[in-house]
This record gives sequence, C-alpha cells and structure tokens, in this order.
Amino acid sequence: MKDSLIIGLTGGIASGKSTVCKFFSNLSIPIIDADQISHDLTKINGLAYSEIIECFGESITGENGDIDRKKLGSIVFKSKRDKKKLESIIHPKVLDTIQTEIKSAEGEYKIIEVPLLIESGFQKFTDRILVVDCSIQTQMERLMKRDEITEEYAKNILSNQIDRETRLKFANETVKNEKNNSLIKLEEEVKNIHNFYLDLIRTYKK
Repeated sequence: MKDSLIIGLTGGIASGKSTVCKFFSNLSIPIIDADQISHDLTKINGLAYSEIIECFGESITGENGDIDRKKLGSIVFKSKRDKKKLESIIHPKVLDTIQTEIKSAEGEYKIIEVPLLIESGFQKFTDRILVVDCSIQTQMERLMKRDEITEEYAKNILSNQIDRETRLKFANETVKNEKNNSLIKLEEEVKNIHNFYLDLIRTYKK
C-alpha cells in the first residue's frame, strides 16, 4: 500500500466523468486531470506542441496557431497508425506530469482522471479503478449534443475507445450515470464510494 491511495477514474466519452470528479472535489479530494494536462502540453508553448506539428503538419492548427483538436481528431480517429504516433508523443509527457502532481497533491486519497486509462496502460500506476458507466445510447446522445457532431462522427470516436464490457472488467468500483439519473442520486453514490475509500485507508493503516 502506498502512502496515499491512488484512484484511476475513467469511463467512456460523455459518460459524466467531469461531473463525478466535481463531486469528489467538493469532498476535498485532489483531482489530477489527464485531459487538462494533455491540453496544456499541446498549447503553443506546451512540451508536445512542436513534435505534434512536425508529425502532422501545420494544417492541424487554427488561425491563432493553436492545435485544432477537431482537425487533429479527424486524422487520428481514421488511422490507427496516426493515433499511435500521437499517443507516443503525448502519453509519456502526460504520465510524467501526473506523477509529479501526485507527489505534490494533498488529500486522504488522490484521483487521476484519465479518459483512456485502460487503453493507455495507465491503470498500472493506480491502486483502484473507478469507472463512470452509462449506456452507449446515452453516450451517443450526450456526445452529439455536447460537441455538435453527427451520429457517424460520434460512432467513430466511440470505436476508438475500448468497449463498455471490457472497461467494466477492470473496475473495482462503478458509478452509474444514465441520462435519467438525478444529480442528487449521483452525488450520493459518490459520497458512498468516498466513505468506502476512507474505510479502506483506515484498514490499511491499522
């Protein structure tokens, strides 16, 4: 057992990970957001920016020079080879930053939110895995509405993530977040899991 419990929080796109993380944050649990780290790395002054431009060309940038994530996404979601190229640039840098932030963060336990936790192999750096889960239909509806994309594009994005059943096999804990669930019920689920983690920590400390 480590000095602090490390929870890997993951789930399919548009499953509600950010909402669940917000509830944990309200309980004073530090959240290390891999997606935000990735965003920062790909900004103009980010550590991964130059490598990505060199690999994929200037055509993936917007008018201000920033990497246009939709343009880049349209490339990597169509090609496994390009997807692997991008991951080989970003993943090591994201992991380095996560490990640095884990050391500096303070809390009863720490959560790293990684959308592609299983796909990237980051689960081996966690003590437990918490999956935010919902149906594929709910994911599709939320994704199309949120990102204003077509059903075909949404399906393409989902196809680049592991399937729901495989993800759930890795879960130590699961939060259900279907479209009909209330935020009150979701928050209550988070509190129950939070208390479970606190009990787990106390058990290990005995």
